[in-house]
Amino acid sequence: MKKINAKRVISLLISVSVIITIFCLNSVTSNAASYNCTNERMQYYINQYEGAYWNSSYHGAYKCKGFADMMFNEIYGTGPIGGYNDGYHYYLPDHYGATEVARTSKASYSDIYDMMHLAKSGNYIQWSRGYSQHSALFVSCDEEGFYVFDCNYISPNICGVHYITYSKIASTNYGISIYASVTDPLPVTWKSEKTTAKSETTTKKIEKETASRQTEATTVETTVAETTTVAEIIEPVVIDEKLEDALKLCFFETYSLDLGNGVEKYTSSDENIVTVSEDGVVSAVSAGSAVITALLKDGTSLDFDVNVSLLSYKTIIDVLFSDFGLHESIANAI
Repeated sequence: MKKINAKRVISLLISVSVIITIFCLNSVTSNAASYNCTNERMQYYINQYEGAYWNSSYHGAYKCKGFADMMFNEIYGTGPIGGYNDGYHYYLPDHYGATEVARTSKASYSDIYDMMHLAKSGNYIQWSRGYSQHSALFVSCDEEGFYVFDCNYISPNICGVHYITYSKIASTNYGISIYASVTDPLPVTWKSEKTTAKSETTTKKIEKETASRQTEATTVETTVAETTTVAEIIEPVVIDEKLEDALKLCFFETYSLDLGNGVEKYTSSDENIVTVSEDGVVSAVSAGSAVITALLKDGTSLDFDVNVSLLSYKTIIDVLFSDFGLHESIANAI
């Protein structure tokens, strides 16, 4: 006996299910093409929910009942219409915000035909099929059947308008009832107002996003410009030949390192011997040795050894007589 491949059977069942679902959805669309809805507000919700998947609840009611109750309230603003009767659930004993148009148990073909020709777009329909029941909103009818707007009939949790023949309902029903709202449908002018508000919100959002993008672009351009400017004005570091060996200074002498604006910071290893200013001017404080470090903006650093000696005669003469132009002749004479 040939062994059955379980995976192939499951794949086949899934494929058949998908095909049936697609066929049902196409049937809903094709059937709904010929209906005539005279309730403008109802038509708006048909457009919103046609082919939609609805798996929520309304005031404790689920599936077809929850969806029908919710739509009835959206159209008329009367709240939940009420629960169905015990036993065969084909009518609503306490129909809030609605009046009963017609009701009969085990309706015949002619009963259903007559009832549907009394109904108007937006009326609530409740019928029983054995021990199951269905809730829907009436859309329109013709000589062979009627259109309803409902959920969970053609396919699980799928909403839309579809066609049902009188003969089909007559052969399966255990009762049917129809209810009309005590109020007229709510006005539909709010649609344009909502659309206008949405358009204005969308426009403001677009303007805000555009301004944000322009700001970001400006920031990027400014950053690039600033980066370019900094890169252009940073001068290369040029080291004086005197700094190739240890820099020799006497007490009170100063020396400018003059490394350009590529230096981030100067430091001295011993400020009791030499100090250094922000501009790189080294000042001898006392005899000894120290190291001046220049931290560059590119993250690297340069070290310069500095040796400070005591005052010489020549240094003293330079300091005392430089203003008179005699320092060189006196120093040479000594």
